[in-house]
Amino acid sequence: MNLKTLGAAALLACFGTLGTAQAASYTGDYVLSFGGTTFAQFSITTDGLANADGFETITDLWGTVGGTSITGLLAPGNTGGNDNLFRLDGTHLTFGGVSFIAGSDGVSLDALNWNLFYSSNSRSYVLSAEDSSFFSRGQLSVSPVSPVPEPESYAMLLAGLGALGFVSMRRQSQRQVHDDAI
Repeated sequence: MNLKTLGAAALLACFGTLGTAQAASYTGDYVLSFGGTTFAQFSITTDGLANADGFETITDLWGTVGGTSITGLLAPGNTGGNDNLFRLDGTHLTFGGVSFIAGSDGVSLDALNWNLFYSSNSRSYVLSAEDSSFFSRGQLSVSPVSPVPEPESYAMLLAGLGALGFVSMRRQSQRQVHDDAI
């Protein structure tokens, strides 16, 4: 196998691994009504792997609800029905039982199965949940954020390029020794 073919194969292999199994990130803003108006701003990170129902598992959640900082995500099953799932497709967004802690007092705010149905033409949204006290209509902005490649990806790329350079240098020196012998 010549060096050009080997280099092309290594380059294709590197590019083939760039998009695999990376986390997906989303950010959003929403005006909520819990008997009064509350502004929520959030960012989530998912595992990027959709299950059979199209949900991704939320691995991190941060932001504010009514001016109180969200300090962490509760483990699935800690409160009734929370699974910490997220799905965003062409017609709706669904939070499947997201539970998180807001503030230093450790208060759990359980958002049971938020469903958002929207029309991209009218920009009107309805967000509802199983809990009947939670119903709101307003503007939501949720947008996917490009995943950042993990440091291990770059380390593997550099190691592969170094190995390729070593093999190339070794072959060239062997060829030089062979040419000198003739």
